[in-house]
Amino acid sequence: MAIEIPEFLREEVEPFIRQQGKDPWILEYLNNWHFRLLDHEYPNGYCYYLAEHLGRLDILHIDLGYRGEDHSDTFNRQTPRQLAQVVQASLTLKELSNGRIIGLQRQIREDRRLDARIELFEYTLPAYVFLREEGYNRQDLTG
Repeated sequence: MAIEIPEFLREEVEPFIRQQGKDPWILEYLNNWHFRLLDHEYPNGYCYYLAEHLGRLDILHIDLGYRGEDHSDTFNRQTPRQLAQVVQASLTLKELSNGRIIGLQRQIREDRRLDARIELFEYTLPAYVFLREEGYNRQDLTG
């Protein structure tokens, strides 16, 4: 599947495409994006689960010790709970199926299917792009 990369992201994505080894560039570029997405074990995503488990859901990211210069102002001014809500809203806005995302996440986690991770990243790329347009940076969403 050919992936259309928006103009505003091309310069950032190009090094990943050029350095592509045996794995498609999207795996390295979106890195841990799947941890922000809902799945069969973590209905609000793994990052949400960790923040909840550590009692940090409602503390601003900047106050949690994230290095401010590595993250956008949008991210820094939000809590993990708020970010999870925005990510879910972006999936809904882009009319992406929760059922399909959960199914792919299950294949990734239970069957260790690399092709499912690629498919998940390609499928959810419109939500990622939307969030970037809204002011989030790559580290906010994939770090």
